[in-house]
Amino acid sequence: MTLAQPIAFKSLLCVQAFDSLHHLVSSGDTVVPDLCLSASAINDELGRFKIWAGNIGALQRDSRSLDYRLRDASQVQERVLQVLKDLLDSLQECSSIISGGRPQLPNSPGEES
Repeated sequence: MTLAQPIAFKSLLCVQAFDSLHHLVSSGDTVVPDLCLSASAINDELGRFKIWAGNIGALQRDSRSLDYRLRDASQVQERVLQVLKDLLDSLQECSSIISGGRPQLPNSPGEES
């Protein structure tokens, strides 16, 4: 896959990040006590992402792809890419916290524990 298909590439990275997070949580190799994130919840969200990506062609690499359909709508393409980047960043940050690579921040006032 090339950068000529940035949405498909970023979507695939998101799927891989979901898989990595799922593996990390399901292996039990976490440093966060009382982890309130289950492997089944991650799997459910991955399923939802794949359904969304499949419905709009985010993982496709042909004329049915979202990249192809948005080729003349650069602002929309940029927004989709930003949303995918935000999702990827969140998944990677979650993995980093769970694996101990980054400390977990305390809850902000008003957030539940």
